[in-house]
Amino acid sequence: MTCLTSLNISRSPKATYAKARARDLSTVSKSRSDELRTSSRNLRTIAIDRSCAWALDHMKDELSKLFDEAVKLRDERDFPRAREILLRLHHAYPDSLRVLAVLAHVCWDMNRLDEAISLFRRATVLEPSYDLVSLGLFHCLWRAERTDDAFDEMRRFLTDHESEEYTRLLSDMKECQ
Repeated sequence: MTCLTSLNISRSPKATYAKARARDLSTVSKSRSDELRTSSRNLRTIAIDRSCAWALDHMKDELSKLFDEAVKLRDERDFPRAREILLRLHHAYPDSLRVLAVLAHVCWDMNRLDEAISLFRRATVLEPSYDLVSLGLFHCLWRAERTDDAFDEMRRFLTDHESEEYTRLLSDMKECQ
């Protein structure tokens, strides 16, 4: 009888409701707990993303200040110090066309022609249509007495692009002949 009584108790509507309610609450609690964990994770991710964005902005500001300092030093004709800063920036950002172009010009000004030629070549690979780096490469090759290479660069550029400066140079060369 006790078994039947306990069976009847466990099957009573109140007991069944209590078990179902406990199961529902457990499910709700588990899913709510999962939601809270996910929400917490998302908040941490957002906080980290904001922190990283701030850090990146801060780094960009610092790098921009370094680049501006290098350009200022170049303008003041302090080429060794400008080159030092630009080399650090180039190491950090090897594909930065701005850094490459200014570094190449500084090397050209320092008469480090082989280094300037290498940097200008790299810049023309990154941006084949940028006339200033093509002209820089041309002038460095010319100054290094590599006239065939200089004219090859001029031809490469003029094949797909126009340049008033190259046109002027060719005109000046014709007048000198």
